[in-house]
Amino acid sequence: MVSTVLNCAANTVAIQGVMMSQESALLVAKVTKEIYAWKKKNDDETYGDKVINDVVQVVVKVVVVVVVVVVVVVVVVVVVAVAAVEAVVVLVVLVEVVIVAVAVVAVVVVIVVRVVLVVIVVAVVVVIVVESRPSKSGRRCYIQC
Repeated sequence: MVSTVLNCAANTVAIQGVMMSQESALLVAKVTKEIYAWKKKNDDETYGDKVINDVVQVVVKVVVVVVVVVVVVVVVVVVVAVAAVEAVVVLVVLVEVVIVAVAVVAVVVVIVVRVVLVVIVVAVVVVIVVESRPSKSGRRCYIQC
């Protein structure tokens, strides 16, 4: 259940990253198209080329930064998800250890109680047998003569 949720979260982040990358690429294409349209209207070819190169470089840098940020976010989400799953696994193991320890203690307590009960029963039987022996006068004496 936890791994399914974490997997869905990681997939969602990855899909969002891909969508952001696609949107960035579309933005680059649109800006480039607009720049070329502006260049056709502009008489100074050299200035237009410089502007196009500058804008394309800036847009490419922005796209690279966005992609890097998305990759970092995905990696962080995956690392946190893995850490969370490991923490849950550790907690589950600890709970299992506690359950086993409680079960062992319960078994030991039951054994001790049974031994104590057997000792009490044996002691009572011994007392009754010892105290119920015939006295010197020949009659049976229970507890006190």
